[in-house]
Amino acid sequence: ERSGAKMLEGSVDDQVTELVRILKDDEKVL
Repeated sequence: ERSGAKMLEGSVDDQVTELVRILKDDEKVL
């Protein structure tokens, strides 16, 4: 169960990192 939660957490972290990267790119455009 724990390893599964870790995998889920990792994927969420990846999504957040991706969102932050997109937001920063948007700021550059603005």
